[in-house]
Amino acid sequence: MIAEINAGHGTLGKLIKDETVYNDARAAIARFNTTAERIDNMVAAAQRGEGTVGKLLTDDALYSNVNQLSSEGVKMIYDFRQNPKKYLTISYSNAVAVPRKLSCTPA
Repeated sequence: MIAEINAGHGTLGKLIKDETVYNDARAAIARFNTTAERIDNMVAAAQRGEGTVGKLLTDDALYSNVNQLSSEGVKMIYDFRQNPKKYLTISYSNAVAVPRKLSCTPA
């Protein structure tokens, strides 16, 4: 069995003796290390408050504004579903829905 492995036969033998497999494995590890380093850099930048994600993570006012915007969007969608006529005017002469001017005042 050892002689077969040393001769490069079988899966284990090919893993040990085939230089192409060795080189491919080294290249894959190098790509993995590069990717891991890039992810580390991105996380570190976000933790420092850099970029959009970083600002969302570190700026409480921005987070609150985005949260408020999301909440208002949900309310508007709910209102639209409850009362689509408030937002659309349907003309029967040409059967085209025409959007009304949206109001930003809360109901």
